[in-house]
Amino acid sequence: MRSVGSILVLGGTRSGKSSFAESLLAESEKPEYLATLRVDPADVDALNRVASHRDRRGDRFVTREIAAPADLLSYLRNTDQPFLLDSIGNFVASSLFDNVDLDSELVKELSNKGQTFVVVSEEVGLSLHPESKIGRDFVDRMGAINQRLAQALDDVYFVHAGIPVLLRGRDG
Repeated sequence: MRSVGSILVLGGTRSGKSSFAESLLAESEKPEYLATLRVDPADVDALNRVASHRDRRGDRFVTREIAAPADLLSYLRNTDQPFLLDSIGNFVASSLFDNVDLDSELVKELSNKGQTFVVVSEEVGLSLHPESKIGRDFVDRMGAINQRLAQALDDVYFVHAGIPVLLRGRDG
């Protein structure tokens, strides 16, 4: 079996992208799960989703919750463990909230990583055009960073209705 390398997993909301991404690291010993969601303690739905993800992963992953974009970059610079980064959408949303743009730094850092890792990102190009400026800014940033990650990483998958489709492999 070939090594995992660096993989981008794209998909819509509730598409099965996180489950598929987790399966890609099934043979890695204690990979890290880097969760980027900034959870409001009053948001019961978000808390339930986080709990569901944790339950599904069980103890197969070492979970690290790193919501601040600058903290994530710092962590990535100092880890050599296999990891799953979930997700780019939360990273971009937090960046917009914090009024920072660290997208280029994130792509550069991921491009330079030598270990096995999987990055999960939301595909936003198939949805409606946002009415608000912040929504348009989010979609623009997501489209740009997804394209850059797709060029930088070895393999790119799109997950739709739980079915992963290889868009581009490291051999072509």
